Amino acid sequence: MQSPLSPFATSDELKTEAEPSEEAERRAEERKRRRMISNRESARRSRMRKQRHLENLRSQLNKCRAENRELNSRLQLVVHHCTRLRTENECLCAQRTLLRQKVSDLTQFLIFQQLQPLQQPSSSSSSMDFMMQYLPLPHPLLINQLN
Repeated sequence: MQSPLSPFATSDELKTEAEPSEEAERRAEERKRRRMISNRESARRSRMRKQRHLENLRSQLNKCRAENRELNSRLQLVVHHCTRLRTENECLCAQRTLLRQKVSDLTQFLIFQQLQPLQQPSSSSSSMDFMMQYLPLPHPLLINQLN
């Protein structure tokens, strides 16, 4: 064996030095292989998570679309009902106006009838003339609506 200060190593010394180097290289290769397998598994799990997330999003989208169709259908029914009620309300308001006018006309006629005996009638047509003069005639369209 040579002294430790010698720059030249014997073949036995090279063997013992190479063996630990080969062992270290094998360990490094094994770590590299395990890391590569681990990375592949991690990537596979990540892809699976992304796939599940995408499927969940698609499921939510389908549910939202179905709910949207249902809400649109209900909205159309409400709008139709509202339109029908608005039309009915307009008709009822027109009838109310007509009926108020009729009540007013009849009230005026009754007042006229009560005041008529107090006046001296000159002819039978004078009461009719008076009534025609003071009682307004309803609009023809409103008359048709009541009949």
